[in-house]
Formats: sequence, structure tokens, C-alpha cells
Amino acid sequence: MKQSGAEPRATNQYKEWKAEFLMNSPPGKIIMDMNEFNAALKIARAVREHPIAGKLLSEPGTAAGILQWKHPGTGTDMKARPDWVTESGKIVSIKICEDARPMAFSWNIWNHLHHLQAYVNTEGVFMITGKLCPFIFIAVEKDLPNGIMVYELDEHSISAAASEVYRCIRLYEQCIASDNWPAYPADLQFIALPPWATQANSGEYGKDFEAESTENKNQGGGADYVG
Repeated sequence: MKQSGAEPRATNQYKEWKAEFLMNSPPGKIIMDMNEFNAALKIARAVREHPIAGKLLSEPGTAAGILQWKHPGTGTDMKARPDWVTESGKIVSIKICEDARPMAFSWNIWNHLHHLQAYVNTEGVFMITGKLCPFIFIAVEKDLPNGIMVYELDEHSISAAASEVYRCIRLYEQCIASDNWPAYPADLQFIALPPWATQANSGEYGKDFEAESTENKNQGGGADYVG
């Protein structure tokens, strides 16, 4: 745990202090400042005290165990590391988020590809143990009062993730075979402002701009605006 010592961080003094601190720190320890440490303690306390989340994490199980197997459709080497797998057959993943409410967290799952993680974890557990386990998110808001929601990802989302993972594996195998790793298109692309920006210009700001342009024209001063 790092004390809030030498500041500001852009100075050579801070850099020298940090290098010395890291060199003398015990190996295998996570370095964090006091604010991060206190925030982590509050989140942990909130999770433990939640009636569902606390019960899930207090069940007997395995934490962060590494799973390795062959993908059944392609033979590709696969690996997963679930946060927590209970002996009763539940895969639990803790996610820190801005907003744990259903609509917001659903977007969070999509944006961060958590559904792909869910499928890979469930497949890994099934391939190793033969058990088809539900995947459960514990969504914890990072700011006080650290609101918590607990969700089980539905079968439709898991199925969609399975298709996407299979597509990614096929693409990965093709890249390995051809030693070609494509990224973005190599040709010239057109780009435009996002729709909301052009809509804003047609509102109040657009009217002000048009009024100023008309006034300049009437006064005969300056060059005409090109619209």
C-alpha cells in the first residue's frame, strides 16, 4: 500500500521515490494508494453484507482457478480464469461499474464483452467438470453507497456469445494459417460529424450563425459565409 508521499508525480523527485519504493516493496504485493485501498475495503464490505452476493461468495468453491481445454468445434487451445466457482455449480464474476441498474449494466456487459467471458467460462467449466453452470454477475457501483445488483445471464445471451466466440476462433485460426493479421481497411474512407452534431447546428447555434451571416451581408462587410 503506497503512502501519498512525494508529489507532484511529474517531478524527478517523485519518480526517484517511486522507483525506490517499488524496489523495496515485498514481492507479489499489489501497490495502491490509500484512496484506492479504502475504496476497495468499502466495496468488499458492501458485497459481503449483500444478502445474495455475500451468500454466493461464502459458499465453498474455487477462486481464480485456471481452466484449460480444447474448443470442441475447432480444437483450438482455450483458457479461462473464473472469479469464483461454487461447489453447488455457479460461476460468479464481480464487476465494478458506474451504474448497476439493469439497463445500464446490460450496456456495460455489451460494451466490455462480458457475455463472451461468460460463455468461455461456462464452456470451460463444462469441459472440465461436465457441469453446465449458470453465470452470475455481481455488479457493484464504485461510488458510495456502492449499490449492488446480482444478475444471471440469460441463455439467449450465452448462445449469442457462443456464436461470436466461434467466429473469433475461426478468424484467429485463419490468421495463424496465413500469417496475415488484418486490422482496418487500407483504402481511403469518408468520415462525417456524428448525427447529433449536425442536428445541434440546425438548432439555436445554427440560427445564431445564420443571423450573423445575414447581418454581415446586409452591412456589406467582410466575405460571405459559405454554408
